[in-house]
Amino acid sequence: MIPKLHKLMLMSSLLGATISAVAIRPAAAGELYIYEHNLSVIDWFVVGDKIKATYSKPKASLAAAGVKEGAVLFEGDYEGNRIIGTAYAFKSGCAPAPYQVIGMEQGSQIVLRGPGPVRSKTGCDVVGYSAKSPHAELKFNYSATHH
Repeated sequence: MIPKLHKLMLMSSLLGATISAVAIRPAAAGELYIYEHNLSVIDWFVVGDKIKATYSKPKASLAAAGVKEGAVLFEGDYEGNRIIGTAYAFKSGCAPAPYQVIGMEQGSQIVLRGPGPVRSKTGCDVVGYSAKSPHAELKFNYSATHH
């Protein structure tokens, strides 16, 4: 699912940092890939066909809006060559708004699409979903620089 070269690069770069954890947490528990999404660093965890993408380093504007390290951006599954699941949109002072997305890997990029939530101008309520929402397309670029 992830290009083999990227897996090898990641495994070799993580080996030194995780060698002591191997006895506690076997490699079979899952794999971690690092992506960039809109200037944020994203941890892309894969266990079997299950995926969870969390913020490792939210960009400054998201951090200022209260998005913390570990906040879930996407949860889903690999289904063949497709990726299907729930993404979350963030707004300062509001709970993350879930919405459905579908996509796939395209080279070293993952692209997920789905009508994004549209919130009330005066609050946190989701008043609809739109393909024109800034959340309607999520692009994750494999990052060789954040290992």
